[in-house]
Amino acid sequence: MDPLSITVSCLALISAATKTTTSVSKFVRVFRDARQDLAAISRQLGELQMILELLRSENDGEDEDETGPIQPALSLPDTVKSQICSILSNCAEIFAQLDSVMSKHIDGRATSARWAVKGKSEVASLGKQLDAHMRALNIALELSQL
Repeated sequence: MDPLSITVSCLALISAATKTTTSVSKFVRVFRDARQDLAAISRQLGELQMILELLRSENDGEDEDETGPIQPALSLPDTVKSQICSILSNCAEIFAQLDSVMSKHIDGRATSARWAVKGKSEVASLGKQLDAHMRALNIALELSQL
């Protein structure tokens, strides 16, 4: 498994998380009632960005001293690295879906009632998926340090 693909995926996902965080903030400014509904997603995005930064730096073997890397890049089997890439790809899809939900509800036709009936549950479902992926990435990160 190419370690560069994990690094590139992490960097792309960090960028996507930042974009999604901006979408969430913009949405909350328009629909103030949705603030509590989206607080969990905002926290998850922040936590995920931190996990991605750690995963990226672990993958690069970034921690170095004068003799070279303190730890080698992700000392995990290729199958696990492949799963990490798959999880990162799934997270990117969740971000795209979150952005889509925000866009769909923020356009001129949206109402608070429509958000309460449909959007809120869509975001909650995506949040659960994102949480599961974050937990898996956290486990992979912990395994890499064993």
